[in-house]
Amino acid sequence: EPTDDEEIKRAREIYKKLYTEAKEVTDKEHGKVLEAGGLHVLGSERHESRRVDNQLIGRCARQGDPGSAQFFISLEDELMRLFGGDRIKPLMERIGLEDGEVIEHPFINAAVSNAQKKIEAMHFDMRKQLLDFDNVLSKQRDIIYSLRNDILEGEGIPEETLSWFEDVIDSRMAEYLSDAKSFKWNTVGYSEWLKRAVDRDTGLSHEVMTRMAPGQIGKKTAEVIQQAWNERLAQLGEKEFGAMIRFIAIRVIDQYWKEHLLNLDKMREGIGLRGYAQKDPVVEYKRESLAMFEGMLDSVKKETMEFIFHMQVSINPPGRRRSAPGRPSGISSGAESEKGAGSGKKRKIMPNEPCPCGSGKKYKKCCGKIV
Repeated sequence: EPTDDEEIKRAREIYKKLYTEAKEVTDKEHGKVLEAGGLHVLGSERHESRRVDNQLIGRCARQGDPGSAQFFISLEDELMRLFGGDRIKPLMERIGLEDGEVIEHPFINAAVSNAQKKIEAMHFDMRKQLLDFDNVLSKQRDIIYSLRNDILEGEGIPEETLSWFEDVIDSRMAEYLSDAKSFKWNTVGYSEWLKRAVDRDTGLSHEVMTRMAPGQIGKKTAEVIQQAWNERLAQLGEKEFGAMIRFIAIRVIDQYWKEHLLNLDKMREGIGLRGYAQKDPVVEYKRESLAMFEGMLDSVKKETMEFIFHMQVSINPPGRRRSAPGRPSGISSGAESEKGAGSGKKRKIMPNEPCPCGSGKKYKKCCGKIV
């Protein structure tokens, strides 16, 4: 298009100059190619993909230039050996052809083409199945990353964690109190879990729960957790409490997500064997990975709740050094509080020792996971 822009005009002049110089060189080379009869390609083997063979043949006669392509194949080539060579070779021997003799027959070309089609179809199915497996993980990854972003980008107390407590109560009631007959409830286990989770006496003993309906137990559990939440909020303030929750939630999510990825890799290694049981490996992978993912989310919510109520809080007086980067100020784990107590001696807590916070878990499974 015509233009009055001087820079565009100069650029066009430079382009024309470079194009003219390059065309002089290519015209000379084109003449040499024509004198030589064009490009002749000799192939010693056919590729698994017809597309690659066609691309090679297409190099020989581009833009009307002369050229030719010739392939020399053997019935012992990998392609022919896997697809059809065992049938063609005996046939040629019955005809009377000897080793090394040239075979030119449309039947050979058809056999090569069919072999390539079979391999292409096999590779397509492999890529399709790989995509099906990856789609499962991709959807789970989107959920986890979205959850992490919502927690990190918000202000104050993350709203996501507030709804986690209801989910934790429902899952624990389903685990301990799901039987229709109350005398089969594991009230002792439920009472111990709740006491350990909120790190206080809950008033929900075995004797009390045997006289309550499931709805009453759930309501009382929510009240106990809400009371512990309010006390921790009043102790820290909304800003510090929100920072502590973010720190705990992100650490727990990352830890369980890494473990989940490792478990999926292990499951995927042997999921193909389900085909021997007349089961679709992809369907089985989707079903089991979903169950594992839901279990992981339940563990994340439960672990986060327990850490929130077990973190030891200390308010630094003015003049003391600031807390280390990466940890909200005024917050320390139970393990660190244990180290600071006593006569000044710092004893290292071993991973398999009981956690000092009193949860009843091993240190590596409790406060040691965050530290």
